[in-house]
Amino acid sequence: MKAHIGGIYNLFDAHRNDVDAQKMTAYMRNKFPHFGIKAKPRRELTKNHNKGFELAEADFLDFAEICFEYPEREIHHYCLDTLHGFRKNFTPQTIKLSEFLITHNSWWDTVDSVNSLISLPIFRVDKSVKEQAVKRWKTAENMWLRRSAIISQLKFRKETDKELLADVIKANLGSEEFFINKAIGWALREYGHYNPEWVLRFANSVKLEPLSYREAVRKLI
Repeated sequence: MKAHIGGIYNLFDAHRNDVDAQKMTAYMRNKFPHFGIKAKPRRELTKNHNKGFELAEADFLDFAEICFEYPEREIHHYCLDTLHGFRKNFTPQTIKLSEFLITHNSWWDTVDSVNSLISLPIFRVDKSVKEQAVKRWKTAENMWLRRSAIISQLKFRKETDKELLADVIKANLGSEEFFINKAIGWALREYGHYNPEWVLRFANSVKLEPLSYREAVRKLI
């Protein structure tokens, strides 16, 4: 496994673009160095490198821990893309992997990708896992777990559990964290595509931060 991950590191390094790397690192507020490989070519390199590679659920966490030891951000995204490729092996226990990925090398890009690539496939299969995770994360000390709870139903559309959505938002009212307030507005705006009346009623019935309210209703009024 270490050799395989080392192989993608060498492959990415061979495709390094120093100009783009500088721009991408600056965009991430200099939190992570980059090779300068954009998403589309990165995924193509990943696809080719992973041909014939197999990964069981029991090995997911070891794989993630090795990938996340590397500082370059593209390796972290390689990790998420690869794990998503083995989503057929996800089980309810894989949610522990989500928690590791959310709370390590944390920034909005990987945290939001964990939601769509790792957590969402688990939540779609097992509603009880979604409810338990969201209720556990909504008041977590770690801000990124709270953000993940808020955006956990982004792609559930008409199947969104609005009571759960309301509960997790109410648990985070009054936050001064930009990424929390942005997530609240984002989650409400997305659900507003399918239940605009409920979103408007809810947004006007609780004390949302101005950013959250603005994001929630900007396509409704």
